[in-house]
Order: sequence, then structure tokens, then C-alpha cells
Amino acid sequence: MQELLRLPNPHKEVLTAFDLSADGRRLMTAGHDGEVTVRDATTAAAVRSFSVSRSRRPFPAPPGLGPPEVWAVVVALSSDGSRAAAVTIEGSVYVWDVATGTQLFDHADGDAGGPPPGSLRFGADGGLLTTLGDRYGMRHIDVSSKASKVLNSAPKAYGIVAITDNATAFAAVTSSAAEGRLSYAVEVWRLVPAVVEAPHLEPVRTVALGVPRP
Repeated sequence: MQELLRLPNPHKEVLTAFDLSADGRRLMTAGHDGEVTVRDATTAAAVRSFSVSRSRRPFPAPPGLGPPEVWAVVVALSSDGSRAAAVTIEGSVYVWDVATGTQLFDHADGDAGGPPPGSLRFGADGGLLTTLGDRYGMRHIDVSSKASKVLNSAPKAYGIVAITDNATAFAAVTSSAAEGRLSYAVEVWRLVPAVVEAPHLEPVRTVALGVPRP
């Protein structure tokens, strides 16, 4: 085992998210100050920085209060580190070209909330797999066409998500309430390619998790 880099918190405030490109060459970090930075994973030199601190809510802050603080909750790098993505505490989704700094995709939802941990990943096709703004399902974002397709939506909230490196499958810890009782489960889904239309999901397995009675 060889340590390649030790990087003290590079942000003005607490570190909120990070990702490492699949080739191990680039590191992406986000701070509570709203800054998102892509770095060389060997030298720690900054390659490109972005800001997500501006609130995208369609309504003004209450009288006497300043604008809300916004930061990235999850971030992701494409396998070669050429593209970077982030989802904020308000559920806004951003995608950038790292080399040029160009913003490739931008979507703000006035009612969305912060995404669960692990819920953002680039696929081999360059698209993004992430949760819906309300956490009750998953969506596929085609960055090139700027189109977003809902893959599944159900009355189960996603608490934690794990997505494969190529974004072809994911697992999620879900919670739902029925007859006054809260239950949990782990669901595994596979992304099925489509020849004409956007990809869709098929269930692989669902495992119910018991909840101790009070």
C-alpha cells in the first residue's frame, strides 16, 4: 500500500463531498462554502473550480434573513476525469467540462431537497444516474441532449444509494410506511439499454430489513 496524496481540507469551511475518477488521476472535493474543485490526485494542484453557492429557489428569503447557504451534497467525476457533476442541498444538478470550465447541464427544482449519499454517477455513455429531487426514485440524465428521464418512482424514499462504477446498476436502502409501521428494504436494480428509447430499469432483488419493535 502506497499513499499518493494527503490533502488537508482545501475549502474555507467543512468538506461536504468528494470523488475520485476511475483512472485515479483526478480528485473532486466540495465545501460548505459552495465551492467545488477538481484537482490532480498526485500533486493536489487545482485543475478547475466551480461555485454552486447561489440559491436557485424561485422565491426570496424571508424578511430579515440573508440568502440561504447552498453547497454540493454529492459530486462525481467521469471515468477519465474530463467531466464533473454535483447536486446541491437544494437538489440543483450541475455538469461541467473540466478542461474548458463550460457548464454542460443545469437543472434547478424549486421543491427538490438534498440527495442521499452515493446517489450520483457517470455512466459509460456519458449520462448521469441520480435520484429524483424528492428522493422517491431514480432518473437518467442525457447530458448531450439535456434530457432527463424518470427510471422509477415509487412510494419508497431512498435513504442511501450505491451505484456501480459504470452506472449500469444500483442498490438503495428504502423506507416506507404502511398501516402505521415504518419498514426498510434494500433494492437492487439493473439499467437495461434500449435501442431507440432511453434506458429503463428492471428489478434484480429486494431484501426486507426487520425493524425492532419499541
